[in-house]
Parts: sequence; structure tokens; C-alpha cells
Amino acid sequence: MSQLAPQQGIKVLSDSMNALLGRREVRVLLPDQAGRLTRPQARERIASLLNVEREKVVVIGLKGSAGSSDLVVEAYVYDDVAQAKLQLPQYIWLRNLPKEERRRALEELRKKRAELKAKEAQK
Repeated sequence: MSQLAPQQGIKVLSDSMNALLGRREVRVLLPDQAGRLTRPQARERIASLLNVEREKVVVIGLKGSAGSSDLVVEAYVYDDVAQAKLQLPQYIWLRNLPKEERRRALEELRKKRAELKAKEAQK
């Protein structure tokens, strides 16, 4: 299914529903965005294009090609965010966070790991 959003120049390359996993799998072409767009920005654009909440959109990959400034974004749009957190690895969620939030989340993870190691060492 291919549609064109003229106000943003965004083209939906594919949009399929995966009923088993409870998500939409979307591939979107963003013209002239290779090297300029971050994952959180891509997430915002896809959420606004599809009229869904930003939290339900998870960017899986950003792919540019040599000789072109176009960017192909692969994203999943989940029905339930809790189900998405069970299905996807933690590193993908960290990649979708803005840099400030990502730093805080990584610091919290490091503290938790250090606490667990300290508890194991005491045993």
C-alpha cells in the first residue's frame, strides 16, 4: 500500500498488520533526510503521519543508500506498549530515547547492575 503525504513529502512504502504480534509494520521513505534525522525525530514524524501516540511507535532501523539523500525508516506501531516491551530487546528501546533520557536510563541500569553484583559478592 503506497500513499503520499504531500505536506511532508513522506511516502509510505509498506504498511502491514501483524495480528500475531499485535503490531503494524511500517516502512516509510523520508526524502532528503539521510544523515539529518535522529531516531526520536523519525518516531515523531511517523506518529504524526499515522495519527498514533508517539509511545506506540518504535523505530527499528534507519537506512540510507549511497548516492541518495533519501532515508527509509522501518518502524513498528504497537497496539499495546506493555506488549511491545515484552517482545523487543531493551537496546531498541534505549535507541528510541532522546540523548538526555538515554543517559539517565543507562546510568540507572549501571547502578542496578552494580547493586546486584554487590549483593552476590556478599553471599
